[in-house]
Amino acid sequence: PGPSSLPVDEPPEPSIASNDTIPESALSGGPRVRIISRAEEHRQRARNAEARRDYLIKERKDALAQARYTDAFVLNCEIKGLEEEIKKLHKKAERRFFLGKS
Repeated sequence: PGPSSLPVDEPPEPSIASNDTIPESALSGGPRVRIISRAEEHRQRARNAEARRDYLIKERKDALAQARYTDAFVLNCEIKGLEEEIKKLHKKAERRFFLGKS
């Protein structure tokens, strides 16, 4: 046999990325309602993380005002971590909303 195991006259199957639509099971294995429900869960988790971030920002401000620089530094690291998590959650939600509604 040659370098490829596919017969010469059969083209390879297209990947999911080359299809115009992605099957519903591509993300959650369920119907569109499940995809949208999961998107809403991601949005809620992002909102909770945003509330926690806002609280930590206030705590960091208080720590700086009280010259607790080590505490402020630790809080700043936590805030940055939360901001990354928030971005990821919103991106996941956006993708699922798009797939669930298209």
